[in-house]
Amino acid sequence: MFSSFNLLAEVNRIFSKISRPSVFAWNAIFSAYTTCGESYKVIRLYHEMRNARVEPDAHVSVTVLKACAMTAALAEGEWTHAQVLEYGLEANVFVSSALINMYSKCGQLIRAHMIFEKSMQPSLITWNALIAGYVDHGHGEQALTLFSIMIDCGLEPDKRTFLSSLKACSRMSALKIGEQIHSHIIKHGLDLTMTIGNSLIDMYSKCGSLQNAWLVFDKLPQPDVVSWSAMISGYTHHGLSQDALQLFRDMMQNGVLPNTVTFICVIKACAKIAAFEEGKEVHSYLYECGLEVDLSLGIALVDMYAKCKSLPDAVAMLTPSFMQSSVTWNALVGGYTECGHGDEALQLFQQMLHQGVIPDQVTFACILKACTRLEQCMSIHARIIDGNELDSHTGTILIDLYAKFGNTEMAKWVFDRLPNKNVVTWSTLIAGYVQNGLEHEAFDLFKQMKQVGVEPNQVTFLGIMEACASMAAVAHGKMIQAIIVENGLESNASIASALLDMYAKCGALEEAHILFNRLPSRDAVVWTTLVGGHAHHSDYQGALRYFKGMLQTGLAPDEVTLLCLLSACSHAALLDEGCLIFKSMPEIYGIFPEVEHYDCLLDLFSFAGKFDVSEDLLETIPFECNVVGWKILLGACRRHGNAGLGKRCFEQVIQHEPVNASGFALMSSTYVHTGLLEEAENLEGVRRHANAWKIPAKACIEVNNKIHSFTVGDMTHPLSDRIRGKLKSLTTSLMEEGYAPQFDSIPSVLSTEHKRGVLCGHSERLAIAFGLLSTPEGATLRISKNFRMCNDCHIAVKLISKVEKREIMIADTYCVHYCRDGVCSCRD
Repeated sequence: MFSSFNLLAEVNRIFSKISRPSVFAWNAIFSAYTTCGESYKVIRLYHEMRNARVEPDAHVSVTVLKACAMTAALAEGEWTHAQVLEYGLEANVFVSSALINMYSKCGQLIRAHMIFEKSMQPSLITWNALIAGYVDHGHGEQALTLFSIMIDCGLEPDKRTFLSSLKACSRMSALKIGEQIHSHIIKHGLDLTMTIGNSLIDMYSKCGSLQNAWLVFDKLPQPDVVSWSAMISGYTHHGLSQDALQLFRDMMQNGVLPNTVTFICVIKACAKIAAFEEGKEVHSYLYECGLEVDLSLGIALVDMYAKCKSLPDAVAMLTPSFMQSSVTWNALVGGYTECGHGDEALQLFQQMLHQGVIPDQVTFACILKACTRLEQCMSIHARIIDGNELDSHTGTILIDLYAKFGNTEMAKWVFDRLPNKNVVTWSTLIAGYVQNGLEHEAFDLFKQMKQVGVEPNQVTFLGIMEACASMAAVAHGKMIQAIIVENGLESNASIASALLDMYAKCGALEEAHILFNRLPSRDAVVWTTLVGGHAHHSDYQGALRYFKGMLQTGLAPDEVTLLCLLSACSHAALLDEGCLIFKSMPEIYGIFPEVEHYDCLLDLFSFAGKFDVSEDLLETIPFECNVVGWKILLGACRRHGNAGLGKRCFEQVIQHEPVNASGFALMSSTYVHTGLLEEAENLEGVRRHANAWKIPAKACIEVNNKIHSFTVGDMTHPLSDRIRGKLKSLTTSLMEEGYAPQFDSIPSVLSTEHKRGVLCGHSERLAIAFGLLSTPEGATLRISKNFRMCNDCHIAVKLISKVEKREIMIADTYCVHYCRDGVCSCRD
């Protein structure tokens, strides 16, 4: 009676009057303290009992072992176990179960299993203790194996068995086994009990079977707050936040008061869809329900406000107690980063360190995303590895950042030191190499990945196909396609679109058409890719044909589709058609032009020499800092010899990008083209002073399934001497065809002979010469270049195609050039 009312003081008073307490009296006071959650005092009192030379019985041993389990007091539990053995109590089923439970709770599962195996005939209680131990320590598979063995042994599971087994299924997302256990539960008539029903709802929700979860929920006679919370949690976890919020409203209408767990689930639902107003209402209702904002709720609220981009509300939640948790800081730092306030996020990180809060891997993942400069990234990296081992997630973020900052050496350094590399890690470095023009390294890494048994995923294939496209490597592309087919991914919309794009950029439109016709279904992205492919080949009619085909299937174009069609007009210099498409965007398709659409229109007007319209367009479009647009107009000024307007364009470019090397090159070429050689020389001095250096031009050619790369003036190739000799003889042949070198892009201070040598050393010419030496007569040459071809090379390549009777395809950053019999497909 005293224990029931927690009258510990009265129990102690009565107990103290007993001169020589028996084991029964000791057990009574142990039970009282256990009921009140005073497990530490139970252990202390047990020592007093043994000092009084009172022998323990099974009841006392069970109570003390339970106290050891609740406090994870392994040493005390081992001592109690020794007492059990001393007094021969280990055969008692309740004692052995208590021992298994104690060792399980203390993380000693092997010892727990040894006791289980020593049991002559393990009872249901013993089985339950061991199954629960495995589940609690994340060994769900072993727990479910034990459950299966237990059934095979003919033991009937009870409520506790089912609860532990369902928890194992939840943690493992083992839906099939969960369904089998559900069948056992129905046979035992336990499916309508509240605790079992709630566990079933939780299991089905976490396994992604919301329909089954709802069926269980619907059958419960009167769902309680746990039932509702489990359903709300399931919908939130699977991205159905609006449904979760509706369930919360239904719950309140049914008169069920939410608890802390419910509110955490609902606040998470608001966070996922950035539902600020609903989140504020839930926050207010929380107080109406008389609940205090504990650490878990506080973290959820900070995260919700941060994801809703209401940073003042997030900061307002920071109380001294909340600020001691790294999870709170993580939510706040992540929120500032997501809102684009990287500097503030970094300041918060410093404040967190100043307050003595130790960052975890989540903190580092959040703060790395706030880094906008290489030195910031390196500083955080140094802190991460200071006494810590990088995990694969944080390491992958570092690899991605270093690659984005152009430091692929550090990206590889991090990659090499990661103990565990998953497919995401490999894919990130492959993408980083491609992004930095290191396609050879990307291919090598892809091969290594396959050799160590890591299977590529969709992201891997997207990265490596971009490498194929960058190098016009059709043979490599076909090899990648074969692997994609082996993996059953060819029909994946993103993969199919990337394959089409790769073949188009490699100049292999016929391969793209074959693949397109073979696809079982074609979405808007696939159609758009072919529209863009034909645009890149300066084939307006082909682009228009696929655009119309897309419309006929009932698919609506988006802004990317229309950009591709405008680009086709731009490449084909079809001003009237381009204007009509631009006008149709808001009027017919309800799409308002972005800066890229305006740039296509600008290119059309500029190419036609309509400079007044072009300049007016640039100055009136609703976008600021359009450097690309000013460079388009500057390029047209070079073509049309308008140095005055060109200078104004150049000033706009360097105002926003002072070290824009291509801007300097275009302006210099404009000066030379218009005979202003002194201005060109002065500009060269300005460029050097500004440290505006171009990335070296690179051209690639694929011969016999091997990719050969050439940079400007490259002398490293094994066939360098023969390549130079071939270029020399080619120049002689071209001169006979009337070729006159164009020196616009070369500093005027150089001699004529030196200028000719520079032109011959351009990367695409080296690749062409190598291709002519290494392929059979009449074979098509496919070459890629990482910049737009200069005017002189364009003229020369057309003539080479005529002299050598070859079809030469060069894919540069502007378009795919097909040169045959002295004519280029771009019509320039």
